Amino acid sequence: MLVPGNFYAKITIVLIDLVSVIALTTALGCGQSFSEKQDDDKLKNFSTEIVQITILQEDQLGQYKVLFRPTQEISFTIIKHDLLEVKSNEIASNINEPFTDEEVISGHVYRYEISFPGSQKYNAINQTKEIRIPLDIILGEDETYQLDHEVLQPSLNGITPIQLNRVYLSQGSQLLTGAGRLKLQIEDLTSDNGTISNFKSEQKAAIGNEGQSGGELHFEVEVLRGEIMFILRGEDGGDGVRPDPLGEEGRGEEGNVGTDGYVRIIYSSRTGYEQETICEQFSGRGTPGGKGKKGRTANNGLAGGNSGLATIAIQDSQSANVSYRFVPGRGGQPSPGGKGGPGGFGGSPGGAKVEYNDLDRERDYTIYVKRPPGGCSGSTGPHGPEGDEGDPGVVGEDGNSQRICIQRNKGEAMQCFS
Repeated sequence: MLVPGNFYAKITIVLIDLVSVIALTTALGCGQSFSEKQDDDKLKNFSTEIVQITILQEDQLGQYKVLFRPTQEISFTIIKHDLLEVKSNEIASNINEPFTDEEVISGHVYRYEISFPGSQKYNAINQTKEIRIPLDIILGEDETYQLDHEVLQPSLNGITPIQLNRVYLSQGSQLLTGAGRLKLQIEDLTSDNGTISNFKSEQKAAIGNEGQSGGELHFEVEVLRGEIMFILRGEDGGDGVRPDPLGEEGRGEEGNVGTDGYVRIIYSSRTGYEQETICEQFSGRGTPGGKGKKGRTANNGLAGGNSGLATIAIQDSQSANVSYRFVPGRGGQPSPGGKGGPGGFGGSPGGAKVEYNDLDRERDYTIYVKRPPGGCSGSTGPHGPEGDEGDPGVVGEDGNSQRICIQRNKGEAMQCFS
């Protein structure tokens, strides 16, 4: 197991703040002489170094402290604002000796407000400074960490700069950079067969979307130890979107009407009552409905993303083993063919010729009806079958392998591979 080198660093930031506008306008409003105003100017210049801030880096990765040290005999109060967690609190009140803030988190941004309420000279001064605690990343075996571009740094001229102080990658761990244009600066990188890559293995775009390219990545590493692999990976293309079903426009033809039947009814013209219904011939059943229309042709799979471009500049590799691999995104699968149209409705049963015979021998007659009486009717034909699924689409195109350039030590030539 490799361990990162132990070292102790200090990043000193001198607070640079001006006397507040309120203090200045108050002083001018009190009728100061020119010489008094000159003294105030000296005071403002002198006040820029009243308190020094030093970020202390501990040996243990991810551990930092912030030291506040007055440069003269003066009492001060500190209010701390955590800009990521959006919370504030007073961490020191009216102290006159060095103070250490041990409650800081790697990668967080803090705004410190320092005031001097006990000083007649400086009570109008309110110094403010934003401090970004260096970001350390420690990944255990097989762990994955996704860099968050928005939280870490704003984009500058289309390139997102991300600064990492110390990074430790265990075996099988992955540091994911994402897509886009990225400049990643790492002070100290130790890897025990870890990986830096654009995307997770087999990361796939959403249905109907092309895979993202690996982007344009620029790595600047001050010190590199151990074995590491850079994988330039494109995102797999999304699968095709299945076409909308045809619906009613794809319904099959309706079946034919069945054959006609023949019915004889015995009735009395004198009483008006039907005495008997005789089904001489039942009407025929309607024929089956037609098959639905074929569905719409499938949509093709979407293209996979290109592997992306990378430039890796290492100042000191200390005999580290650096390898690389191109994994362009694979094309997405075509959608299923569109659903076929519904089958046609079955044909209606046939009608019937109805002959009325009068028992009283006064009036016989014949009519035609669509719905034969007395259960002499056939049945409606069955629905037709659903139409076939639409024709298949094709798999999307795979992405392309692009280029990686590596400088393994300061002063050595950059070598490019594609």
